[in-house]
Amino acid sequence: MEALASYLRRKPPGVLLASAHAIEREYRVISTALAFVSFSAAVALLA
Repeated sequence: MEALASYLRRKPPGVLLASAHAIEREYRVISTALAFVSFSAAVALLA
């Protein structure tokens, strides 16, 4: 059985610059980049 690992990324509290900590952009890049790899990779989830 494969071990499952996950990690959580979230924006820090408080006022942020518009381009700082763009979690939505990071999700798009990771989910697009990992969609076509030939090895086992984590699935990006946006909550």
